[in-house]
Amino acid sequence: MSKRVLFFTRDVFVSMLFLLALSCVHKSKPDPKTITDKNNLSVLFGKKIELLPNLPIYDPLLDSITRQNTKIGSKNKIVTRIDGKCLSCTKELLDWKDFMDTLDITNFDVRIYLNIKDFELIRHYLERWRFEYPIVLDRDNRFELVNEIPRESEFQTFLLNEKNQIILVGNPLKNSELKQLYLKTMDTISFSRRAMSK
Repeated sequence: MSKRVLFFTRDVFVSMLFLLALSCVHKSKPDPKTITDKNNLSVLFGKKIELLPNLPIYDPLLDSITRQNTKIGSKNKIVTRIDGKCLSCTKELLDWKDFMDTLDITNFDVRIYLNIKDFELIRHYLERWRFEYPIVLDRDNRFELVNEIPRESEFQTFLLNEKNQIILVGNPLKNSELKQLYLKTMDTISFSRRAMSK
């Protein structure tokens, strides 16, 4: 075998080893939409969530739907998406009502994105449940699609910082430890804000 063939074979072999090593080192991050367990949630931390201010909002206290969302500001936020096409999922609004009743909403906004085509189907339930908090009506599921969040409902709730970047992931209503972590983090943020304002 000539030296030229040996060098060529060696170069091809070395190049293949380099590419193999490179592919192992630079593993791609998991696609947020396909996250199905908490081991891959780190890809979401720091991700900015688009709040889609032009979506209509239902205000139960006024029983009206407005087109302009004037409450998106620089506060920290809890943001959640609820599948309104499933009645049992919609009943989660009752749990959110209880949770929100306990929060100091001077420092936080809670934004519920309800994916539902026909809002009239659920309107009477909201009246019966005496639900008093605004709900963003997301008829075309834009919140999930634009933000490329996980499809699993347990990973569709986020605590956001003032820049709308994710601090915590997961539904605090479905996990008591996570609920405590949300409350503790929110207390820390509130304390920091008070200290900075003095």
